[in-house]
Order: sequence, then C-alpha cells, then structure tokens
Amino acid sequence: MTNDQTTLEIGSRRSDGSELTVEESIKQAILSSHGGLKPVWRDTDYIVSQYTNITKEFNQRSPDKDVDPIVVRRNLLNLVKFGFFDVDGERLFLPKPEEIPGRSTFRDFIPMRAFAMKLYINDPELLVSALKNHIMGMHGSSSASLWGVLEHGLLPQDGLIERSAIVASGEHIFGGLGINKKHVSLFQWYNSSAANYALRREEMSENSLNDRIKHLKKLASVYGEKSFISVDQAIAYTEATIAFLRKSNKTNEEKIQEILIRENFPVLYAGRVDRLKEGTREHPRIAIPRSDLRAEFAVCDGLPLSEIPIILVPNDRVSQVRQLIEIRSDASQAVPVVRAIEAYQKAIDPGSYNN
Repeated sequence: MTNDQTTLEIGSRRSDGSELTVEESIKQAILSSHGGLKPVWRDTDYIVSQYTNITKEFNQRSPDKDVDPIVVRRNLLNLVKFGFFDVDGERLFLPKPEEIPGRSTFRDFIPMRAFAMKLYINDPELLVSALKNHIMGMHGSSSASLWGVLEHGLLPQDGLIERSAIVASGEHIFGGLGINKKHVSLFQWYNSSAANYALRREEMSENSLNDRIKHLKKLASVYGEKSFISVDQAIAYTEATIAFLRKSNKTNEEKIQEILIRENFPVLYAGRVDRLKEGTREHPRIAIPRSDLRAEFAVCDGLPLSEIPIILVPNDRVSQVRQLIEIRSDASQAVPVVRAIEAYQKAIDPGSYNN
C-alpha cells in the first residue's frame, strides 16, 4: 500500500448515494486496497469485530484528561482501514507482512492490525516506540538472561559458552544440537508465542533445578541423545547454574546476577534486525526453522544490544530493570527502553484468528 492510497476516503457512500456504516466502510477500504481477493473478503468480518470490540472497550473507560477520545477513535479507524495512525503530526505505518522474516502471507496484515489497535488503546507509547525502532520480532526469556544480554547482547548458546557466561535460561535441551546452537529464535512482533513462552516462568532455586535434572535424566532414558535434543548438555548447564547459586563469597555483581536468576521473572526482548541480507547463501543472517511455528525466524549469531531497543518486563519490575541498565550500560551506546509487559500481553490476544 502506498502513502497516496491511504489518503483516499474509500467507501463513504453506497452506489445509491446513501452513507455506508462504519463497519461497511472498513470492509470496503480493506477490500479495495487488496484487490477484493476472496481470502481477504473472508477476513473482513474478523477485523471488523475486533474494531467494534476495541472501540467499545475504549468508550467504556473512565475519561482521561490527557487523552483526546476523538483522536483515539480516528486513529483506530485509520489503523483498521489502512494500517497507519498519526502521532504529533507524524504518520506511522505498520510494516507490511512481507517485510518481516518468517513464513508470512499477505493476509497477516489482519492480525497485525488487530494487535496494533489493541496495543494502541493500552500503551500507545509502546506502539510508537516499536514502529519507530522497526521492531520485527520478540524473544521470550526470563530475568536469568538479563545480566548477560546487557553485556553481550542476545546470543545463541555457542556465543554464551565462548564468553563463559552462565546459561541459566533458554532451550537447553533443544538448543544444544538444534538451530539455537548458533541462532537466536524470534517470533513476529504481533504473534503471541514469545510472550506465552516468557510468561511460563517460576522462581528458580537449587531444588527446582535439581528437579529439572531428574526430569532430563528421564528424558535421556526415553530418547537418548537424538539429533534434536541435547540432554547431557542441558544437565551440564543446569549443574553449572546450581554451582553458581551455591557459590560463597560472591562479588556484588554476582549477587545481583544471583537475584535475577532466582527471581526468574518474564522478559521479552523486542528485536530490530539490521542488515537483513547480510551473510552468505550457505550462512544467511536470517534462517527459517523447520517447525510448525509459522511466525518463527532465527538470527545467526543473535542480536547485539543495539538491535534490542525495547525490553518488556512485569510492571512491578520496570524500575528494577531500569536501574540494572544504568549499572550495566555503556555510555557510548543507546540503551533499551524498558516498559511493562502487561499492555503487550493484552494486545497479543485480541481474539481468535485462523489463517
């Protein structure tokens, strides 16, 4: 869709001159901008219902003196019809599905617009930041990874081992021999998979880690050392984490790291992938894993901190992580913005969508 197309008022009247309803104008705008293709025609009922529910939710909220309801409603309508909204005189466009790595289809603009509308009414600043920073994917993890990410960036398992970092989070059992050995997996930014993974977190302790080892040993007895799992390596990582937690006379930095490992709260890293075409044909920067997760893609050698502009954590952890970034940040480089994960969590599940 070109910028010129978005300025058109498509579908304001019927052929007999009578005005279309808002819902009809949305359907006509979407169909007109996508050639009236039958798959899109089937999707319009879904996106219209999402627009109706989201505007209803906004209208039922208590008035906020800092929010102009007319502007919000106009931006919601532009988002659902054309995939853009205005902020401070600037027009921000959602990315096209084909601009984001993964097994996308042109129909992915439908769930992306539903997600954007929901995020807009819950945390418009987060949506603005995501678009201005060209966020493409989300990586779900836990606070156990924060110390290392703020120092080295988001690294695959081989990169962590090379730097003698503690591997206290991640897909140990699959990453050791699979794509996560040299890649970091992300999910398209409007997909729920990364958040769902991050939100399945519990506090970590020596007991819970020992239970994990027992579970891994049971897996080893069933599967052995197959190509897609690495039980022995996962056990080694877990034992190393236990040894670190039990270590006496820790430095102040190690004490902070221990707290982050034990608390193990959810963390989402929002990634911008620069230099998409970098690499060779045999070893491209972007790889598509052989999995049933269509929204997944992988970045060779991971992401430097400069490509992680946003970090999402639970609201009651935002201040803690901002302080941590102040301790760990290098004055010579930009540091991530930290925002609450709750608004994103609400936005990723605006309703069922089967594509």
